[in-house]
Amino acid sequence: MKEEKTFSTRSLVAFAAFAVGLGMYVHRKAQSGREVRIGAALATSLEIACNNFMTEYGVLPCVGDMDTTLRTDRDIRFLREITGLGGAGSRLFNSRSVQFLSTKKKPDVTFGFRGNPSESVIYGYFDPWGGPYFVILDLDYDGEVTVPVGGGITLHRRVAVWSNGPDGKPGTGDDVRTW
Repeated sequence: MKEEKTFSTRSLVAFAAFAVGLGMYVHRKAQSGREVRIGAALATSLEIACNNFMTEYGVLPCVGDMDTTLRTDRDIRFLREITGLGGAGSRLFNSRSVQFLSTKKKPDVTFGFRGNPSESVIYGYFDPWGGPYFVILDLDYDGEVTVPVGGGITLHRRVAVWSNGPDGKPGTGDDVRTW
């Protein structure tokens, strides 16, 4: 009888450990899926902002005569243009300070904008894993861009946005992209 009780206790402990492990795995997967959806929404918002800028002003929010890839952790002037935070005299094209991309920031959130938009300070725009977004703009206005991932993909569009996803490595299956 004692042997049966020990077996039952061991089985119960093993089952409980399995259930806890499974619960942690499911939670991690759900959290990862949520982060991917947030990352895709942020990338899409960035692309829509650039396209709306083009519709409003007839140009894309950057100077150049050939397609250009920007990084949202370095190309702050670009971010200031699409957010309308260019400041007096520093705007390239957004003369009416139209806010094409919202800079609203929730407390304790590590993705989206970093900085203090209420004081016109932007440090960057980041995916849920802390990486930058990459934005390629069709500055030669031929209606296509070539994205420099996966050996180069030509897309028939004015703007394409992507991030390197959770692993932070370009060209892997977890990249978040708008095409």
